[in-house]
Amino acid sequence: MNIDVNGLITTVGAVLTLVAAIVTLVPLFANRTRTITAPLDPSIKAIEIERKEIDQKLWNKRRVAIIISYSYVLVFFLSIVITSFALLSLFSLHPTHLTVAQQTNLTQYTITYTIVIIALNIVTIILSLTFLYLRPLFEVRFRFAKDIRFYIFQTVEIYVEGDIEYIFSKAHQALRGKNVQNIDVDFNARKLETSLKWSFKKAPAKVTLVSETINENTKCHSLTINYERANKLPKWLEKFSSSYFLHPTQLLDIDARSAFINQFIGKFLTKEVSSGDKDNKPN
Repeated sequence: MNIDVNGLITTVGAVLTLVAAIVTLVPLFANRTRTITAPLDPSIKAIEIERKEIDQKLWNKRRVAIIISYSYVLVFFLSIVITSFALLSLFSLHPTHLTVAQQTNLTQYTITYTIVIIALNIVTIILSLTFLYLRPLFEVRFRFAKDIRFYIFQTVEIYVEGDIEYIFSKAHQALRGKNVQNIDVDFNARKLETSLKWSFKKAPAKVTLVSETINENTKCHSLTINYERANKLPKWLEKFSSSYFLHPTQLLDIDARSAFINQFIGKFLTKEVSSGDKDNKPN
């Protein structure tokens, strides 16, 4: 059985290009900012929601990681475009006007260019799964961590007014989602516990929500959300990641925690409407 080596190499290059593009772009679309269009729930009054910014040095490192990652992606796609134009230029030469030696050189050039593309794709796939840190570009425009705390934050304090039974039930409802597994409920302790399944670049996590009554007369209650990685890395590996990786696990955990809590707040404070209402998209 005869195998067309040139065709096989070209096919592998094309497939790897597609895979590299998907692996690179998926985090970008997964991290897009979602808008909340559902109306506020009149049964719950938000008294205070205060987000505490992350450390400024960590934020600076985060901005640098994003810039470097996008710079690499830009260089990668430019390399693909330039290489593709070079191949098209070579193929535009009519074979009948070429000597046998020139046709041989053309085939060798084509194979060389394709191998270069394959190598670039392999490197891109590896970097996308390990080092690249792609986040929405608008985040880079914020120089100070305190200005971006509405999207990325260390901790959050939530104080609301309303009936405690309704608040607890609404919190239970707000925790439910596609990555949430079973939820343990302890109404007497005003405590909810659940775990999040693994998703792309998001490790499994344990989530605990505790509601505490601050003032019974005014029906003021606080909500405390604890979000932590379920499978913590060994200290030496965590230190290595923080020192040499563009996206250390600390950054990924902060991103995942911020996104989850913001999603919870959006669902918790908005009014439940019928499932057919397209405006009911708080997350």
